[in-house]
Order: sequence, then C-alpha cells, then structure tokens
Amino acid sequence: MEMKPMPENLPFAIMFTESINKMPHVHSYAYEEDRDAVYESFIETGRITIRDDNLGGIEREVEPVYVARMDFVDGTVNMTKVIENIEEL
Repeated sequence: MEMKPMPENLPFAIMFTESINKMPHVHSYAYEEDRDAVYESFIETGRITIRDDNLGGIEREVEPVYVARMDFVDGTVNMTKVIENIEEL
C-alpha cells in the first residue's frame, strides 16, 4: 500500500463513537459545509457515511451513539450530542 501524508488543510472535524465504551474517531474535512452535511445526516437518519479520498475513496456507514463537531480553526466545539444508548453508561 502506498503511504501518503495527511493533508494539512482539514480544519473541520466530526467526532463520533459507535459505543459508549469505545474511544471516539475523528474525521476531518476541508469544508465546513461537508462536515455539517454529515452531521445533519446523523440528526435525520441516525447514520453517517465516512469517506476517505486519501485511501482510494473508501466509504463506511456508521450508526454512532455520539457525534460532535469541532473546528480546529479556533478550537470551538459544538456541544450538541445525541446518546441513544444511555443505559450502557
């Protein structure tokens, strides 16, 4: 597999976890609109699709229990979160 450096221009991130007991994943975007579209998809359907163009366009559909948005531009975090499986806490 060919190794590629991570792009430096991905200041918008979405953090999610598939289980309360697992570490969250961070997926970054170059454009705020793209990141927010994934977040809105989660709000509407309970699912998100993560795509990585640096790895040949690999896609993965996820049903997270927690999603948050973060901007690495100024460090702000959208504190909106949805937890469906609160019994696992």
